[in-house]
Amino acid sequence: MIASVIDGRIRLRDPRLKDSGLISRITSALAKQPGIEEVIPNPRVGSLLVRYETGLIASPKVAEVLERLLPGARRPEAASAPSGSKPPGRSGASPCLPLSRRQCTHLGMMVSLAGSLAALTVKSKTLHVQLGILFVAFSLIHMFDKRQRLLA
Repeated sequence: MIASVIDGRIRLRDPRLKDSGLISRITSALAKQPGIEEVIPNPRVGSLLVRYETGLIASPKVAEVLERLLPGARRPEAASAPSGSKPPGRSGASPCLPLSRRQCTHLGMMVSLAGSLAALTVKSKTLHVQLGILFVAFSLIHMFDKRQRLLA
């Protein structure tokens, strides 16, 4: 399934990509396509990053090639939605929030850690502890989201 699409870059995640034989065939086939700059496989997590030249090839064409090489590679919602109905954007971004869940988690960790350290400088032990607990909460969310990589 296509995990994220940004102009010039598509990340594909699929359990079938853990097979090194399949991933090498797909990598070599993609490398032969005009406009494909780089193909970075990661068989440990079943991921494939495709970097392409936006002036030579468009993301729908790259997605079409990926679908041909690995049936079922498109996003589930892309298969049911009419073409062009969903603007390209960040993976995991909510239509209501300008940031994705990952970005919110990272921002929460940074702000709570900085606030906790700032609370130490002004000698506010209570605020330091509260912001430290908030940092731990954001860190647990981050680890939960990355559990497959952490436990691999």
